[in-house]
Amino acid sequence: MDKTNMHSISEGVFGESRTSNTFFSGWNENPVEKIELTLLNGWKVLKDNAQPVAVKNGNFVNLCFGARGGITESYTPIFKLPEGFRPDRTITMVLLNENNLTWARLVAYTDGDVLLLNTKEITGAIVGVGGFPI
Repeated sequence: MDKTNMHSISEGVFGESRTSNTFFSGWNENPVEKIELTLLNGWKVLKDNAQPVAVKNGNFVNLCFGARGGITESYTPIFKLPEGFRPDRTITMVLLNENNLTWARLVAYTDGDVLLLNTKEITGAIVGVGGFPI
């Protein structure tokens, strides 16, 4: 299949050209920017060489982190996102604990606070990957 046919499939799925879709706009227009996140409330990096990061590409931010040993009470901040990396609305993502048997929610707010929710089952380490528009 050539690129022309693939473009028409994209238009059929999204109802318009992907390049004009506001969700995807700016994705490749700006350089990628990566920052390390500072863990709060007793959370420590899961592995020494795996500092939690936020990666911004255009109008989208991806989070990638593993953490252990922190306060697991609901509404406990795990880190704060700096301006320019904050979601445009409240975003909820799912986290798993290290053995993938229990889960919790990670909620990112427009003020940059990133909190844990539903954490009563979490013990040990948590891992998270997710993204959102800014």
